[in-house]
Amino acid sequence: QDEIWKNCDVIFLMMPLLPPTKHTINETVLPKLKKGVILINTSRGGLIDTPALVKGILSGVIGGVGLDVYENEGDYFFRNWSGQAIEDNTLVTLLGSNRVVMTPHQAF
Repeated sequence: QDEIWKNCDVIFLMMPLLPPTKHTINETVLPKLKKGVILINTSRGGLIDTPALVKGILSGVIGGVGLDVYENEGDYFFRNWSGQAIEDNTLVTLLGSNRVVMTPHQAF
């Protein structure tokens, strides 16, 4: 696995959220990643430890992120938040970053 982390320009997470896959991307993995890696998660939000993701983005280890899921999405996704303040500072940080693209999860 370490060989994959240090050599990949783009990492796609496409797996179920199970106890062994929870927080596949975490603080332990960050120093192993190729600097500037692009991370795409279209599976489950819990595959990424969100505070570690923000740390990776701010440090430049993670060069870009594409998400259609979010670890703590239950309170925010699938509801209209127009005109309301989002109280989840981590989500606000991700939405405000020019290195992050978030789209709706369109599974069927």
